[in-house]
Amino acid sequence: MSTAPDERAALIEEIRIRRELKDREYAASCNLWASEQVRTVDEATQSVRRWPQDKPYLAELFDIFEQEQLIALPKSRRLLVTWSVALWATWRARYHLHNAIYIQSDKLEKSAYVTDKRCKFIEDNLVDDWAKRTYTSIRTSQGMVGRITYPDTASYLVAVAQGADMIRSYTASAVIMDESEFQENAHAALTAMTALIESAKNVKLILISTSNGPGGVIAGICKEAGFTRWS
Repeated sequence: MSTAPDERAALIEEIRIRRELKDREYAASCNLWASEQVRTVDEATQSVRRWPQDKPYLAELFDIFEQEQLIALPKSRRLLVTWSVALWATWRARYHLHNAIYIQSDKLEKSAYVTDKRCKFIEDNLVDDWAKRTYTSIRTSQGMVGRITYPDTASYLVAVAQGADMIRSYTASAVIMDESEFQENAHAALTAMTALIESAKNVKLILISTSNGPGGVIAGICKEAGFTRWS
């Protein structure tokens, strides 16, 4: 005859198995993980929100991040592009082995804003506590988290300043150039990354930025593709 402790142990094991199976589903689908677990915050209103379900293009973005090597995304605040890239980078680091993901902006503290206020926020504010993963972090001299490492996967997210030398100094799985149009050394960094992409087929470069006129790297790519303006 089953005893109460036996029933409790069986229930605990059933919950563990269900969670493990669900986590495997999350590992296979960034969009599913986002839809069921991720929250964002609007600093202007201090409101924390679930990942939006009414923007189908976001799921397409996650697929693009996985499938393509060189990605250029003009952005505006309403599109959640920075959130999407940070979310994908966090998902990639927590579920994939040995990924080195670098987030680059014109200054270290701007890059660290993404690792701290976006990537770290996502991990710390998942809907279910059981879904959260252990990580270690290193702060910059200004106090923001500039590096997040997941021991389970040995993957990490790192904030770096602009410049081609910053790219050449590391072996990257992915480089995200945030606000690339405002980086003076963006063209040199793009040249360095293009060479890396050509030699390593799994390396990714993601350029995201608002517009800074006709001279930026994304503006040049958009012009070649037939787009001359965005907002």
